[in-house]
Amino acid sequence: MRRRILILLNSIALFLALAVCANAALTRAEIKAQFERAAGLYDQKQFAKALEIYESLELAGVHDAVLLYNAGNACARLGDIGGAVLYYIRAKRLAPRDRDIKENLNRLQPAVNQTNAFFLFKPLGWIKNSLSLDEWSLCVSILLFLSCLALGVRFLGRSARVIGAARSIFVLFAILFILSGAFLSFKVYEEVIVKSAVAMKADTLARSGPGEQFEELYKLPAGTHVRVISAPQGGWVRIRLMDGRSAYLPLTEIRPVNIF
Repeated sequence: MRRRILILLNSIALFLALAVCANAALTRAEIKAQFERAAGLYDQKQFAKALEIYESLELAGVHDAVLLYNAGNACARLGDIGGAVLYYIRAKRLAPRDRDIKENLNRLQPAVNQTNAFFLFKPLGWIKNSLSLDEWSLCVSILLFLSCLALGVRFLGRSARVIGAARSIFVLFAILFILSGAFLSFKVYEEVIVKSAVAMKADTLARSGPGEQFEELYKLPAGTHVRVISAPQGGWVRIRLMDGRSAYLPLTEIRPVNIF
């Protein structure tokens, strides 16, 4: 799989600034040193040690698409399909237009993760998934500001031409603001409110109830992306597959996708 060391180096300045703001416990120099060490270990094919560094950075509060992508690559090199899919899904949420992330995810994730949306919903889904949660938030904020600015010109303008133009611009920005707000709401629902997880092991047994005494329904391949639809019950949780089927899985067999 292709690694993105050059992209990592090019984006590290911005990434470090965000990381330091997110977690003051790590200094800029410490984060840079750990990234360079992880890259060196990866080049030396010491994938397990590189993965340990990436995971420690994430646990410290550093959330970046390049970090998650590299962690996914390390998992893939180790044969950990569940871990690779987990990190690629997380990376895709932060960088939804990244071709390498999408290609690696599509190559490794099982077919059960694919959904067949109604054809009229596919364009809407494409628009929603074209921007990350942060990008949609920024888009909504900018459109709100521009709408307020146009509205102010509408009421404070002196000439009829300026007032008419401001009115038209306000209507345009207001419509875009409402549409962007709707897409942002769906994005928040999917990535923050709805809890999802990934099956980490091959042939994970899905049962009809929260316990090994319940009937075995089917086996899930490593990397299966599921929605968590109930609170834990004795170490088990109820899940729903992307195709609508529901079952119970042990908490020890899954890891959460949500990073917020």
